[in-house]
Amino acid sequence: MTVIPLKVEHFAAMAVQPAQAFARVVLEDPQVAPFLAAQESFTAMDGDQVLGCGGVLKQWEGRLMAWALLGTAIGTRRMLWIHNRTRFFLRDQLKRCRRIETTVDTEFPEGHRWVRALGFRCETPDGMPGYRPDGGSSHLYAMVR
Repeated sequence: MTVIPLKVEHFAAMAVQPAQAFARVVLEDPQVAPFLAAQESFTAMDGDQVLGCGGVLKQWEGRLMAWALLGTAIGTRRMLWIHNRTRFFLRDQLKRCRRIETTVDTEFPEGHRWVRALGFRCETPDGMPGYRPDGGSSHLYAMVR
């Protein structure tokens, strides 16, 4: 397994988890995928298979937004590998900024479990109704130095 810089075509090569399917609408916007690929964004690969994509977007000085889209073919062993790489990446980013945020779909317990394991804390226990592009609800998590 390896981590490489994100390329636009990686999104089309990945079967996104059902809980993240709403993001397909965003990625189909012809400006979004190239924008993400130009940021600090990466793809986790196992041979020719795209396991997931993720990275951080600078909101302003001292604040980053972390994002990840994971594929359906990850499995436990691959997820542990991705988790460890992500944890080290976020710790390194937190040395250079005050705050990293991420959002998780309200109905995605595995996503909530993962971001908590990475060190994020939920800041919106009641969720954020209507937050997603499809009108769905999410929770905001943050990691603060």
